[in-house]
Amino acid sequence: MKFNLVIRSVVLGVLVSLPVTVMAETDHMAIEKMVSEMAEKPQHHQAIADYYKGKAEEAKQAAEQHRSMKNAYLGSGKNQGAYQGMRNHCEKLIKAYESAAFEYEQLAKEHESAAAKAE
Repeated sequence: MKFNLVIRSVVLGVLVSLPVTVMAETDHMAIEKMVSEMAEKPQHHQAIADYYKGKAEEAKQAAEQHRSMKNAYLGSGKNQGAYQGMRNHCEKLIKAYESAAFEYEQLAKEHESAAAKAE
């Protein structure tokens, strides 16, 4: 009976926090768009470029983390094929994070170019 109550409490807590998480992500994206649209001076564009460079670095680190996890799932002997689904999962995330890093780097280059033109 106590276990059932604990499970219900956890589920309720997760459900209550979901809208806040989604709302925070949406607000963050709106702020990024607004800042980008307001950029007029070279230093504004350079600040945005630096921000995107940081996001690219975070994505590269996440890709590397999943690369390490993928290698940890190689297994040995009779366990070698046991973790194929986990390796596939990591490989998909590696590609996604590498793609995101590339896109962030492109955004940074565009803002650096805008900064150079605004000078």
